[in-house]
Amino acid sequence: MRYPLVPLVNELTFPLLFFWFCLPFVMLLIIAIIWLQLLLNEGKLGNPWQSRPPLVTATAAWQREGNSLKKKPTPH
Repeated sequence: MRYPLVPLVNELTFPLLFFWFCLPFVMLLIIAIIWLQLLLNEGKLGNPWQSRPPLVTATAAWQREGNSLKKKPTPH
């Protein structure tokens, strides 16, 4: 017997198979959209633990260190 007696895909089974085939991809798409929205909203709300962007704090710290590391004139 070469072919099955009942075909797997016909007009009755196609919607069911299509649904179960597409369901994982649709769920991944929904999760990705929600995750991207959370990431975008996180940027708008700001970080409550840090009031300034990291570049400003790093630059200020570097400038403070640079000023303190400069050689001070020694009195003769």
